Amino acid sequence: MIILTVCNHKGGTGKTTTSINLSAALSLSGLRVLVIDLDPQGFLTRMMGMGEPPPGKSSLQLFQQDTASPPIIQSLPAFDLIPSSPALSTTMRKLTKPTDVLWAREYLKGSIDGYDAVLLDTAAAVTVYSLNALVASDMVLIPVAPEYQPVVGAEQTWQTVSMVRDKL
Repeated sequence: MIILTVCNHKGGTGKTTTSINLSAALSLSGLRVLVIDLDPQGFLTRMMGMGEPPPGKSSLQLFQQDTASPPIIQSLPAFDLIPSSPALSTTMRKLTKPTDVLWAREYLKGSIDGYDAVLLDTAAAVTVYSLNALVASDMVLIPVAPEYQPVVGAEQTWQTVSMVRDKL
């Protein structure tokens, strides 16, 4: 299974659009694909026509230590999706331990089977969720719009990716 994070610390660079289109293309190529929306704003979830799930059935569940209910994996025509919840924003403040960057990796290692590719769509910020995605990933895709600020954001994202690769 390939785990890929789509990340840029700058907003408006096409992270979510890239996640959707790359996931659809991989699916059309015959791969079984899971997308996990880790952006508290849930733009990918909304773009796929889904309503806001209950927090206990969203990607928030990846970050719950003792949970009896796993997140809902929604089957969409092109790929499967674990939707986002705005509750990610409030929970983020509680994830402050150094080991809190390992949740997504542990979840993907222990709870996900049968997928050829998992894509993690992140918010436009360095958060515990984007760090989780980077730690869990085999590859990182940094979309960049051909403008100055997105290029600066990509450079900053690359520095974060390098730090995660070297330290975590």
